[in-house]
Amino acid sequence: MSRAPLLSPLAVAGLASIGGVLAARHAALPAAAAAGLLLLWAVARGPRAALVVAAALAAGLAAGLREELRLGRHVACGLEGRARGPPPATRVGLEVERVGEDPFAGRSWLVGRDATGLGVRCGWPGRCPDDLAAGARVRAVGRASLPAEAGNPAQRDPVRALAAAGASVSLDLRHEKNLELARPAPSGLPTWIERTRRRAIRRLAAAMPDDVSGIAAALFLGERGGVADADRRLFERTGTIHVLAISGMHVVLLAAFVSAALRRAGAGPRTAAAVTLVLSVLYVPIAGGEAPIRRAVFGMAFAVLALAAGRPVHAGTALGGAATIIALADPADVDRVGFRLSFLATAAIAFLGAPWYRGWSGRHRLLARFPAVRRDRPLRLAAEAYLLRAMPASLAASLATMAVVARDFGRVSPWAPLTNLALGPLVALALPLIPAVACGAGILAPPLALLLRASRGILEAADALPFGAIAVAPPPVATVLLWTAGVFALRAGLRRGAPCLLLAGALWAPEPPPLAASLHLFDVGHGQAALVRFPDGASALVDAGSRTQGDAARRIVLPALRALGIRRLEVVVCTHADADHWNAVPEILGAVEVGALLVGADAAPELVAAARDRGIPIRIAEPDTLVHAAAGVSLRVVAAGAAEGASSNDRSLVLLLDACGRRILLPADREEEGLRALLEEGVEPVDVLVAPHHGAACREARALGSAARPEWLLVSAARGFADPATLRAYRARRILATDRHGCVVVRVEPGGALFVEPFR
Repeated sequence: MSRAPLLSPLAVAGLASIGGVLAARHAALPAAAAAGLLLLWAVARGPRAALVVAAALAAGLAAGLREELRLGRHVACGLEGRARGPPPATRVGLEVERVGEDPFAGRSWLVGRDATGLGVRCGWPGRCPDDLAAGARVRAVGRASLPAEAGNPAQRDPVRALAAAGASVSLDLRHEKNLELARPAPSGLPTWIERTRRRAIRRLAAAMPDDVSGIAAALFLGERGGVADADRRLFERTGTIHVLAISGMHVVLLAAFVSAALRRAGAGPRTAAAVTLVLSVLYVPIAGGEAPIRRAVFGMAFAVLALAAGRPVHAGTALGGAATIIALADPADVDRVGFRLSFLATAAIAFLGAPWYRGWSGRHRLLARFPAVRRDRPLRLAAEAYLLRAMPASLAASLATMAVVARDFGRVSPWAPLTNLALGPLVALALPLIPAVACGAGILAPPLALLLRASRGILEAADALPFGAIAVAPPPVATVLLWTAGVFALRAGLRRGAPCLLLAGALWAPEPPPLAASLHLFDVGHGQAALVRFPDGASALVDAGSRTQGDAARRIVLPALRALGIRRLEVVVCTHADADHWNAVPEILGAVEVGALLVGADAAPELVAAARDRGIPIRIAEPDTLVHAAAGVSLRVVAAGAAEGASSNDRSLVLLLDACGRRILLPADREEEGLRALLEEGVEPVDVLVAPHHGAACREARALGSAARPEWLLVSAARGFADPATLRAYRARRILATDRHGCVVVRVEPGGALFVEPFR
């Protein structure tokens, strides 16, 4: 790469196009202000630079508006359909636009458009037919569903998420026989690429052991559906999640392998570069076509064009050109975390890593010139060369992306640069083997599995180090921008960058603990997840599970905890062994620092094993067990267990939150027998009652309502589950249900004032 400054006119044009997209899509003042500053910079540089930047800014604004209009049409169709209600069964004819298959989960999907232009996403269990690709015509029969509104803090809007995929309605086909291929996809390169990708994923899933097949598919084909949750959390905690997102590292390693093979076969440097570039372009759709790999290939294309023209390769020009193309061609990518991390890391490596390498490697490069040293110390020189090249790059990328990672994942990994150093050689050895196995060379599967297991071992060792993953409060956008500017200012010296970094660190300080106690009853469909916050800053999670919301931990609970600034849970309480109250807890235990797990006598074995694996103390609840208390607020177990032979529901723990004289009762899933036992022990009046067993029909509802006399009744259930007559029997003045109102927040001020606020 050229030593020219990174801020070339095309680099600034890339930033301007990104700023234009963000300003158009989100009316983002910081993005608009940054774009304006770039335009002023370009004007100062001269009319040519000003013209380039102004054109890029205008093109970015146009692309962002175009994307918003596209999304708006899908969102409007989805909202209109939700207002009418979906029919119980639907038959549609679709023109296929995109297809996909996840052999690890045994499911396939397609996105198509019907005769009216409505986008429909179909999913079914089973394989994807070989003749199904973009351009095919299908007839499908299934049950239609429309996305609900977001119901929790920081939850991604399901309506916009489906619209971003190009659809307004989801169709569950239930069986592959409900999909009929009316017209096969036209033959051509896109169809061949799609078939090749599906077959490669299937071969990897069949040839590789189950524990590493998903990692192999993610590394080479961008298919992360087969990566186990435990492995994905391990990559996240150790700051190496970028390894699973195909990016410049993967492309460079594979391109270097192909180029070396071509040169060894007698091809000239220009021929080898051209063939490698063509194969890299074909690899983009095979690998899933996400922003990081497109950035890498576009950057490679700029480099090859510069070499062909006899000009130096300028990192800023390559990055800026790639950013401009991606932002204008697919403006939705600008909002994705992979786009931000990929461009930030690559810019930091070019802008900081290269100068740091030149400054740190002077002695090594001098010694490497002497033949005697190369002869006597070949291994030492090779190891030093790798460390001196990889360490500056890893450190620069980790520092530049730290604030973005903290904002998106709620944690930082201080050991990430060293972990990446140790992981790099194993990934470099494994990558060339994966395409060989995907092409049918099953004999290479055992050594590939060995390399991938060794990589996991490195991650496990890094995760076990002290301060391996530090939970942090997500920083505001201004702090992210300030931190990133400070990192890039380090090129001019520590004196230039340190003030920005120190100021960003000061602004990054965690929020003070809340003065009020609160209860957040999250919307998890049929299940329960309740967060209790205390005035001293401590938090307790009472249950976390769902029967209807798949992946509730990752999509609902963990984003909400990050948005609320929760970095540690003093206690996680699991009231009983039904999965809809605990199946999200194991992932939460691995993602958030937890002080203790409090369970009843019949806790689920999987839950207990997950806590023991992470060294979390397990407490068995008894009546009158104090969960936590602070500043006049206490959470206590008021009932545990039941008569012998009682159901799991009737053995549920019952908790009482007492906050400044206000009382909130959480009876979990207790039914008739369990509620009778609770009433026999005595129930005092409460201000808020969480409906037992999600508001299901219950003969003891009237008796409990008469004893508790709640002002508010909260119901955590999927639509249509709660029994209206039973809810009325609790005699509450107001009823809020998570299926209609989203997350419900109960807040008690220090003086005892009670506020109940629905999310929607």
